Amino acid sequence: MHEEVVTCALCRESSSVTVVTSTSSFGSPDLDLRPAEPERSSIFAWVQRCGWCGYCAPTIEEGTAYTHEIVESPSYRALLVDADLPDLARSFLCSSLIFEELEEEAWATRNAIEAAWVCDDENAREAAVRCRLLAAERLCESQTEGDALYEDPSVGCAVLVDLLRRAGHFEDAVKEADAALDYAEVEVAAVLAFSRALAFARDSGTYTVEDALSTGADDRAIVGALQQLVAYGERGDYFAKCMILRADEPRNYYVQFAVDEGGLFCEVVHNKYLAQEHSFTGDDIAKLLLLGFEAPEYEDQNLFRVFHPASEDDYAAIVSLVRTVVADFFGLPRGHPLLLGTSWGLGDDQNSR
Repeated sequence: MHEEVVTCALCRESSSVTVVTSTSSFGSPDLDLRPAEPERSSIFAWVQRCGWCGYCAPTIEEGTAYTHEIVESPSYRALLVDADLPDLARSFLCSSLIFEELEEEAWATRNAIEAAWVCDDENAREAAVRCRLLAAERLCESQTEGDALYEDPSVGCAVLVDLLRRAGHFEDAVKEADAALDYAEVEVAAVLAFSRALAFARDSGTYTVEDALSTGADDRAIVGALQQLVAYGERGDYFAKCMILRADEPRNYYVQFAVDEGGLFCEVVHNKYLAQEHSFTGDDIAKLLLLGFEAPEYEDQNLFRVFHPASEDDYAAIVSLVRTVVADFFGLPRGHPLLLGTSWGLGDDQNSR
């Protein structure tokens, strides 16, 4: 990173700018793909502004006559001096406006997102919301116009969900996540599911991709917990020994296991423990019955099934069944992260990471 004197392509005056020659990031990006340090701190050098005519762009040495018309337009001049925005955010939004007018939707989206990051750094909450909503609008335009910022549409949708969630548009975020989960691959699906849960809980905080991917227990961790639970049962130690896999905490969707002399009991949450808007229909429950589960035998019981696992294959089949319940009964993606909690060890609700 170094200082250079460059000549503005529009007014031909010279300005001193910071140029990033190379950078790197160490750690997980945020859910909106903002990079980790040290790259994220170089954001001030990602856009340049001519100190004479106010032209803003990734590099002000490039421009056309039409670019000059945009820079002189009333909308551009007003944005350049908008006191409700941090100064650097104004530069990014001015650059975004130019790209929008030039129909370069991907760059217009990128600069709008970067403006939101600047607002975050300046603790300018209202300005950040404004920038994120603009970025969400331009992201949708970029996908529609065939100039998408992200090659994978599901990645673009994951960023869109985070933009909406961070802006407090929780219902819209949930809606977009639900649509994208139908076709997203495993890792992106896990991020979407995590973001959806945050939006459902009306959480507008900052989280990373690592947060999303490390939240759920993998199949090996689930098998290990099941084996330990069965070992307790084989010793006749049944009291307060259970394991729970939470699929969607806001809706209280879970699968739980316990042991007694009858075997390993698997229960899926029943409507008695759900809010009315999250309850299952008769058709939903029929799907579970087809998977071998039985109706509750008493008022406080969930839908249940009993297993007698004796081999690794038996345990793998149980985990596969749980994944099927998550997908076919709860309506979540098969790779959706599951929070693993046990009643033993260091606490009653430890997440496997």
